[in-house]
Amino acid sequence: MVVVFCLIPKAAEARLNISGFFGYGYFVGFGEINDSFDEYYNSVYGTSLGFETGTAPGAEIEYRISPELVIRGETFSLQCNTADSYTELSPPYTVEAYIKGEVRATSVFLSGVYKPAFDESISFYMGAGIGIFYTELEISTRWTYYLDGAWDYEKIDTLHGRDNPWGFQVLGGAEYRMGKNFVLQGEARILVSPSALKEEIGKAVSWDSFFLSLGVGYKF
Repeated sequence: MVVVFCLIPKAAEARLNISGFFGYGYFVGFGEINDSFDEYYNSVYGTSLGFETGTAPGAEIEYRISPELVIRGETFSLQCNTADSYTELSPPYTVEAYIKGEVRATSVFLSGVYKPAFDESISFYMGAGIGIFYTELEISTRWTYYLDGAWDYEKIDTLHGRDNPWGFQVLGGAEYRMGKNFVLQGEARILVSPSALKEEIGKAVSWDSFFLSLGVGYKF
């Protein structure tokens, strides 16, 4: 009986942690898709189309396999949007064009995290992991044609593609313990991914980015 009790972790040494978080990130260039916006729209019509920043709500589960090492599985949804419009003359019509783009990825990562089990209320950690980006892109253009100032007709073109590139991340953060079980987490991460959608739409999309996130976790 004594041996059995010694092998059971103490309640204070929480092994399992489940967290929810919300992140906001800046994307580094975003690949060829932003170059095409500049080439075909921004430099010609003065629009400001481009994917730059995005949000990332997500959830993670951690399991402590040693006093200093944690295995983390997580999923988060990256999403960026852009939209703008312009007007041009195409006799006998006046044409209004509205372009809307949305790119999103559901990401699943497995990471190893160095997270010492400090007794203090504030602790720091760092880690790295590998994952996959389930990517989907949609860009739609709506042209509305006016003849002598009156609506005549409209047409819509849509570009759509899907891809699943692999990538990796490095991360670091701080954890603030609130009572016995709850923790507040602040984290920074760098995401690096090979280009996606090159074969599907002819323009590559890159998920290379820098993210900051804030989350709340519960330790069991």
